[in-house]
Amino acid sequence: MHDIEICELNSSNLQPVILYRILSVKKETSIGGGLLPISVKTIPTEKQILSAQECQNIVNHFWIFKSDKNPFFVIMKIYHNAYREYYKDNFAQSIIQMQTYIETFIKIVFSQIMSETGFFEQQINKIIEETPFLSLIKKEMPEKLGGCWNITTKGKEVFSWYENTYLLRNRIIHNGYNPNRDETDSAFNSAEKFLNFIYNRIKSNKNKYTHLNEYLV
Repeated sequence: MHDIEICELNSSNLQPVILYRILSVKKETSIGGGLLPISVKTIPTEKQILSAQECQNIVNHFWIFKSDKNPFFVIMKIYHNAYREYYKDNFAQSIIQMQTYIETFIKIVFSQIMSETGFFEQQINKIIEETPFLSLIKKEMPEKLGGCWNITTKGKEVFSWYENTYLLRNRIIHNGYNPNRDETDSAFNSAEKFLNFIYNRIKSNKNKYTHLNEYLV
C-alpha cells in the first residue's frame, strides 16, 4: 500500500547542513557535536546588498499583503509549490501546480480587468464560470490586453506554453503520464515566458488598467 508520507530521498530533499551530536553509550551523555554538510552546493554563497528602493518595495509589498488587497499574493503559494515539487523531483505534480497557477493567474487578471471596466463581482464570477478557460485565452484576453494569444502561431509564447505546459499537464491528469526532467524543464521555461508575456501586456495597458498594473509592479 502506498504511503503518502514517504518520498524519494535525494540531495534536494535535504537541508544544506544538519546539526549532529556525539553520544557516549557508557556515560549516556553528549560528548560533542557540530555541523554536518549534506549538500553544500545548495548554499547560496553570493549576496547582494539591497538598494533603498528595493527595501521600500519590500515594505510596500508587506503592507499590501497585510491588508489583503492584492489578489495575486494569495496564489503565489501555488507558484512556489510548483518549484518545491520540482526540486523534490516530483515532476508530474510540479507541472500540475504550475499550470494551475497560470490558469488561476489569468482568471484573476481577467476579473480585475472586468472590475476596472465597470462590472460587479457577481457578474464577473458568472462570466468566468460560464467561459471555458481556452475561450479566455483565444477571445477575451486578446480583446482586453492585445498581443498574440493564438495557440497555433508557432514561435509565440502562447504556442510554446500550450504545447509544452498545458497539453503536458493534460497528459498527466488524464493519461497518468510521468514526465521526465527535460520535459519538465521545457514546461517550466515555456510557462515562465508566457507569464512574462502577460506581464508585458499588462504594462502596455497600464493607463487603461491602473489598479491591475499596480498589483503586479
